[in-house]
Amino acid sequence: MDSHYLSALAHVFRVAINKLRFVNPLNAGEEKKQFFSSTTYNPQFVYPPLTYHRERIDKELALLESYEGFEKDILQAFVKRARVHLSLKDAVGTENFSQISKDVFGDVDPKIIPLAQELARRSVVCEEKTLKASHVRVLFDAHLPADWKATLSFRTSAKIVLSQEQCQLIIDPEALFSEHDVERLLVHEVGAHISRGLRHADLSPKFLQYLFLDYSETEEGLAVYLEELEGVQDPWQQKIYALRFLGTVFAETHSFRETYDYLLSFGIDVDEAYRLTQRLKRGLIDTAKPGAFYREKIYLQGSLAVKAYVASTPDPHATVKFLLAGKFGLADIPLLESYAKNNNFYK
Repeated sequence: MDSHYLSALAHVFRVAINKLRFVNPLNAGEEKKQFFSSTTYNPQFVYPPLTYHRERIDKELALLESYEGFEKDILQAFVKRARVHLSLKDAVGTENFSQISKDVFGDVDPKIIPLAQELARRSVVCEEKTLKASHVRVLFDAHLPADWKATLSFRTSAKIVLSQEQCQLIIDPEALFSEHDVERLLVHEVGAHISRGLRHADLSPKFLQYLFLDYSETEEGLAVYLEELEGVQDPWQQKIYALRFLGTVFAETHSFRETYDYLLSFGIDVDEAYRLTQRLKRGLIDTAKPGAFYREKIYLQGSLAVKAYVASTPDPHATVKFLLAGKFGLADIPLLESYAKNNNFYK
């Protein structure tokens, strides 16, 4: 593949996967205060404007569709999925957002619901969280790769998010952590996400680095599975992953406040219930309306898929090492295997 096509592929890929910052509300703090000052209010979220050049993307997609080389079918499939991923950005704040997020991240597996309910109903105690975000930032900085740094920012719907482009681990300044949280998150964020990102650049031939848009469920599933392998996942965190899954099902047909009350009924505190609900309802403007951000179901669903895949292989240790070799999904493995001789992680 010549540089003209590779450049177009790389740009479309980077724009298509850079979605989360567009679904994190700019006014999250204000709306949280408004929510807790009322018994009926549902947050009205505001989102950052889209900053990518759609005309350039359309031209690049058309160029990739015109490709007639050996990888034609692969690029055709990429373009089809890229259009779906890009449509999620355009759908932020619209009535189509929930459905399109389902198209991007996949539907919930109903067979998992009984397990999720069992995990969510467990009576477990959350370890006391006394470590402030400023202290945790210093702890993470000591374990991050050389080009990475930990920062504090209010513009996040999670306690911690990663920016692969900026090489930043971003922490909510108001979040509190336990020592166990830090141990678990080091495995989850550094041992899984950042490690996969660093090794992704070794995939060869180079165009493979820009093909795999649907890796999120395997990515988060592997991170959760590594928590279990390293012995840092406790029953409380299992409960939270289960509530993200069940919350996705519930939020699809209920408002923000109804979803918040539903999650609260599982014995978590008000701050945790609100944080989970905001994660589930991000992408919507009027959260009184039904709808869910389907990405939240991938933690439990993805971990079960990764665990089953690893167990099905003759050498589980080697399989885990292979899965850490780049940002790809389980469904992408056959394509990677077809290029096996050119990839360092097989050696």
